[in-house]
Amino acid sequence: MTQDSVLRTRLQSAIARAGLDLQITDPSLPLTDSPTSSPLLVLLDLRDSRTGAAHLAEVWRARYGAALPLIVVAESVQSAADARALHAIGITGYLSASTDESQLMPALAPWLYPDNFNRRSHPRLGISLPVSYRSSDTVAAALTSNISRGGMAVRTTRPLAPDTAVDVSIRLPGCVDDVTLEARVCWREPGVAMGLTFTRMSAGAQAAIDACVEARLALSGH
Repeated sequence: MTQDSVLRTRLQSAIARAGLDLQITDPSLPLTDSPTSSPLLVLLDLRDSRTGAAHLAEVWRARYGAALPLIVVAESVQSAADARALHAIGITGYLSASTDESQLMPALAPWLYPDNFNRRSHPRLGISLPVSYRSSDTVAAALTSNISRGGMAVRTTRPLAPDTAVDVSIRLPGCVDDVTLEARVCWREPGVAMGLTFTRMSAGAQAAIDACVEARLALSGH
């Protein structure tokens, strides 16, 4: 089994465990055999291309445009020239083939859900904050692993199903009162974590989250 096929198998398993309705197709197949509608994300192993490392990326980018997230298996980049060519094409990011299966969905979430996890417009702060959340049939407390102005990742052994609406309360550093907001589950990794997209909050709550994220990112030099 090739390194790429092992990664695809692990990714398919992670998608199934996360409860998401996503399909994986082989990006090395001729585009006539690929979906006619734009995929959510393409994961490329450049060793699949017989016409140059960047050619496969160029073909996908030409067909689906700049909005399509093109993620490259990091180990398949063989030279600095390949890296420069990929940068010129506009590769979205890289994923290591050795990424643990439990971390695959958290790693891909910013590209699968760009409106809420865009790394440019919504920088993520890695921080452990007390959080409680309530859905129609669940009340629980946990800790965050990261937060941005648009969403957060929550460490929990019992993540809720995708699209579940939740009421959230977060304890931010320096805030006397908890920040409350509404959110929905956008991904989950059973036994590990889930991602929440913020859907509704007051202007004051948004300002408090923004201030927390921006201040700590500035202190860390980001």
